[in-house]
Amino acid sequence: MSDASGWDSSAEDFGQKVDLSVRIREILRNYPEGLSILKELLQNADDAGARTVRFCSAEARQCDGGTEDELSKLMSGPSLLAYNSAEFTA
Repeated sequence: MSDASGWDSSAEDFGQKVDLSVRIREILRNYPEGLSILKELLQNADDAGARTVRFCSAEARQCDGGTEDELSKLMSGPSLLAYNSAEFTA
């Protein structure tokens, strides 16, 4: 039987859970060095019909202060923010 989203509500959960941040890290680690990732992001934006694409990068930085939580460690860089103006559709 399908629910409102179209998914079969009688489907069985096989217990496979993937930590998204770990999976993304693995994908990026295995990406070829160089500009390949930027080319991929540009191609994705073009395929989606984006008129604007922006990239923002930040070098790694030391967290100041002694109360460093997990989020602070994660946000301490290095990082790349990619933006495109296409509307997201599922």
